[in-house]
Amino acid sequence: MRASAMWIANWEACELNSRTKQDEKEEAYWQSHAPMYDVRNPLAPFAIPIIEQITYHLHSTDHLLEIGAGTGGFTQLLAPYVRRITVIEPSEAMRIQLQNNWQEEHSASLDVLACKWEEAGNISCDVIFAANAFYRMRDMKECIIRMNETACKSVFLIQSIGKPYASPIIVKRGASTEQMERAHLISHILDEIGIVHEFISYPIVRKDGGKHEVALISWNVELNDSTE
Repeated sequence: MRASAMWIANWEACELNSRTKQDEKEEAYWQSHAPMYDVRNPLAPFAIPIIEQITYHLHSTDHLLEIGAGTGGFTQLLAPYVRRITVIEPSEAMRIQLQNNWQEEHSASLDVLACKWEEAGNISCDVIFAANAFYRMRDMKECIIRMNETACKSVFLIQSIGKPYASPIIVKRGASTEQMERAHLISHILDEIGIVHEFISYPIVRKDGGKHEVALISWNVELNDSTE
């Protein structure tokens, strides 16, 4: 099974987690969890080595587009390095927290779009960033192709590896079961499209003491100007 087909098959078969397909269930979850999200066990403040790798490639004149910004943990860390940030966040509860957390002293301007990446209109930007924002995307291949068409310079994707921070992709085929970590499947989808990319795994220790790997998947758009 091709990587892109495996991603879709997992989404189609995802009956145990109703949040994957049902917007109202997803919003109800974040209505109760968003206010304490940054207090309980956030990733952004503990992923500084990854942030440093990303900001090395940013320029003060860049327009950065963040997909699935959540409460803005990563947004706040990236803001000092760019001129403008546009965030896409479908959850009203998360948008409220993001705007409450936004520090007015940031030199970067902030625009917030209340929609999913798949539903966003035509957008142009220099850099795309997203962190653990892919679990509700049905067709990851199409989403990646659009990222590659939207960004002028670079794309940076962060994906946690291993439970309880990220569930693997699981597809049953008759008596057999295929399983792959979400980060690795994203990398395989990029290979399938023909996008040359870099995959770096970082050991991260979370606030609760939990240890796991976090992948930074990135590519230079200018070097990948041809997709199937």
